[in-house]
Formats: sequence, C-alpha cells, structure tokens
Amino acid sequence: KVNINGYGYINDSKSHIIISKTNNSEILLNISSNAKSNSFNFLNDFNYIKDGISKLEINIIKKLNSNKWLAEVNANLFANTVELDFIEYIKDKNNRGKMSGLFYFEGLKLKRIENLELFTEDLLIKSELNFDQDMKLKKVKVNEYISGLNSFSIIVENISSKEKKIIISGESLDLKKLLNRKKSKIKDLTLLLNINKTYYGKFNLGKLVFESKINDSTLISINGDIYNKNNSYVKFSDKPLDEFDKKQLEFRFDNFGLFMSNSNISQDFINGSGIIAFNLNSRSFSVESGFIDLSECSIKNASFLARLLQLASFTGLLEILTKEGIPFNNILGKFKIKDDQIIIEEGKLKGFSLGGTVTGTVSKSNKSLNLEGIIVPAYAINSLINKIPILGQVITGVEGEGLIGVNYKAKGTIEKPDYTINPLSILTPGIFRSIFDQFGKEKNKDNTR
Repeated sequence: KVNINGYGYINDSKSHIIISKTNNSEILLNISSNAKSNSFNFLNDFNYIKDGISKLEINIIKKLNSNKWLAEVNANLFANTVELDFIEYIKDKNNRGKMSGLFYFEGLKLKRIENLELFTEDLLIKSELNFDQDMKLKKVKVNEYISGLNSFSIIVENISSKEKKIIISGESLDLKKLLNRKKSKIKDLTLLLNINKTYYGKFNLGKLVFESKINDSTLISINGDIYNKNNSYVKFSDKPLDEFDKKQLEFRFDNFGLFMSNSNISQDFINGSGIIAFNLNSRSFSVESGFIDLSECSIKNASFLARLLQLASFTGLLEILTKEGIPFNNILGKFKIKDDQIIIEEGKLKGFSLGGTVTGTVSKSNKSLNLEGIIVPAYAINSLINKIPILGQVITGVEGEGLIGVNYKAKGTIEKPDYTINPLSILTPGIFRSIFDQFGKEKNKDNTR
C-alpha cells in the first residue's frame, strides 16, 4: 500500500519519492532522480562522479525495529564525467556508463558495499568494499577488472594499517600501464602477484609470480619467477649494495633466447644462460646502472650485426649469421643511466668466429644512438695472440680487440642508424688501429675549429 507519493530534494537533487510499508514491518522507499554529481558526496572519497546529471534509481529497504538498512542503487552515467584516480581512468560525458550496487548501512554509517559494478565502453569493475566503525575503508575485493590488456582480480587487506597487503591474480596484466601511473608515495605494502599473461606494453612476459615488500617507502625485498609452460626459466631477486638506499635486482636466465622470443622482444637470440642485473634506488625505484653476463648464446639475423659484417666484407660470417647464427661464449657489458641517456660501457662479444666491443649512448626519449667499437673475425685465434706476454699487448692493443679487426661507428636513430667503418683498420694490429682511430678523432676536432 502506498503511503506517500510525491517530490522532494535529496542531497540537493529533485527526486520523485514513493514510500510504502509492507506486511513484514518493512519500510520501502523508491527514489527516482536526475541527480547532480555532488549528490553522491556522502560517499566521500568514493564519489567518482565529477560532473553532469545521473539518472538515478534507489530502492531502500528498512525494518522498523532495526537501524540497519539497505540501498539498492542503479545509475545511468551517460551524461557524467567519471574519474577513477587510483587507476587514472576518465570517462567523458556522452559515453555509455552504468553503476550499480548494494549499500549496507547501520544508522548513517556505511558498513559495506556488495556487487558494486561500474561498466563503461572500455572498463568493467565488479567489487566489494568493507568499512570500519569510522567509515574508513578496511578491505577491498575486486572480483573482476577488465580494461585493455588487463583482466584480473584484486584483494586489498589492512588498508588503514602498516601491514597493507595487495594480492593480484588472474589472466592478464599490463605492467607498463601500472608502473607508469602517477601515484602517491606508498609507505608500507606487501604485494603478491600471480598472472598468467603479464604484458609490458606490446611485450608478453608470460606467467609471472612474485612477492615484494615496501616499508617506509623503501623497497625491502622482491623475488619471483617467470614461467614457460609452467616451468620457471627466469628467476629474479634483490641483493643489497654497499649504499643503504641501493638495491641490485638480478634476473637469472636458464634460456635467454627463449625468453626474448616468447616475450616478442627479439628473435635474434638463441639459447644463452646468465644474469642481467639492474642497480636501482630503493626509494625512487629508478634504475641507475647495471650489467649483463651471458654464456653460450648465439645471435641470428640481428640487423645491427649484419650491417657491420656486410660493410666489413666479412661475407662468410654474414652467411653464418643468416643461417644458424653466430655463437658467442660470452656476452658481457656494463651500463649506466643518466637522465635520458643509457650509457653503454665495456660491452664485449666473445666467440670462436667473432668478437667485438661496443661503447656509447642510447637516448630513451628520441630513440637515437651513438655507438662505436671494434669487430674481430676469428676472435679465438686473435685472442691467442693477445695472451702472449708483452708481445700480445703490443700487437693487438687492449683486450677484446685482436690482430685483425674493424673500427665501426653507428649514429642516428635506433630504427635507421647510419654505419661507418674505418677501412684502414681491417688488417691493422690493434695498437696501430687505436692510433688510426685517435688520428681520426683529432682530424675531426681540427675540422670543427
């Protein structure tokens, strides 16, 4: 039986209100409203509707002898701007959007929200929220989050305490989008991740499982595994460095080439085991330097190496590179990161058929490079001469060069670099090749004066 049927204002929005009483001593309220965005301010930090008018339907059920009541909310958000700061998501006006949920209250205090669903043209979130006595968020469970490459669930526990824990699991996650978000400083957090397909932009890293802990905004620990067909083939963990605010994140590869291929990063590597390490600031999480140390790895069809072999007229090696790949006993190198520049230091390739060095810089923003070094054919034979005391150093020069080698330079963009070689260095012993190289530098200086 309808007791009241009329109009009124709820949170500054004109509403059609129907109030009725059931035989079970329940009061039913049906509210229909063209609600202003500020009408949802009672949700405090959880009011993500920033602008526009919502077509709102609320059904409230309350027993007469209880202070507990339930509000079933449905809102059409087509005309609204929706901003979810925690995932940096914005839905503009005049795009489809709906929100619904069951809001449980005790008196005027919101205790929990069940079946909270937000649906737009490019986002679906289904979640549950629990609050403490002060209406502070205590626990969040996102049963389903789908957007772009992301399809996962999240549990956030102990939100207001120092033991905050986030558990992310599911089918897929875009790490690049997650890491690039502007976010407030995280003080204390334990993060557990178990994702079947972990993306970093266009790269698919595969199944990723890891655990990380942050205390007082400082990385305390991180360790995990990357899987290929349910077998771990990349392990990573942190190591302390001498400076208190520095960490070394070390990746150990059982099959580097397989990882690069599976991840769609590169098809140029075959096999290879070893370490790639990143030295990072444990407070800012920024990478400052690192090194690579791989063994028994072959390189195949690499355009950079192919162009150098072609210019140096090492046609036999070029054919091997194209077919089965050139094997290397070691691939070594150190690098630093300063501002926008990746500075490559002491890069070396050591193999029976070919060796070489590389130093220089790569720009992260404009994708430019400026590299130089030496490539040495029949590296194993050349290196034997290098091992002869005194005489070897006089003939071949510094370690990693050799009796026969070619000085090269590569400048321009990563996609289309310009290569040059010094033709005088092809059959020149290392110590004289260094002189030719230095002479070239001095000549360039004279030309720029």
